[in-house]
Amino acid sequence: MEFYLILVIFLLLIYLSLKLRNINRRTVAESYGFEPVESPISKSIVELISTAGGIYISLTLALSFLKIDYAPMYQLLGVEFDILALLSIILAIFQPVIVFIYNKLKMKV
Repeated sequence: MEFYLILVIFLLLIYLSLKLRNINRRTVAESYGFEPVESPISKSIVELISTAGGIYISLTLALSFLKIDYAPMYQLLGVEFDILALLSIILAIFQPVIVFIYNKLKMKV
């Protein structure tokens, strides 16, 4: 039961992240006067995965450079995962939320 709750929350966060990425892209397209050629959802998914991958590589290189050992695999509710990969995806999911809030605050000023 807990696993499904976590899965639903995770999927909702991904949906929110993709939706906000689409809104942010549309805002940029309107302000510059051009529209993207690719499908918005495909572009959002590519950006989410590439952002998470970049964060993952950066964290891995930082830990390697600092010679910090970490247990790469953890298990939660019977699912085994890499903690750095999970952290990377979480940071990539929340990145457009922060950009969206920043843009809203910037427009008020």
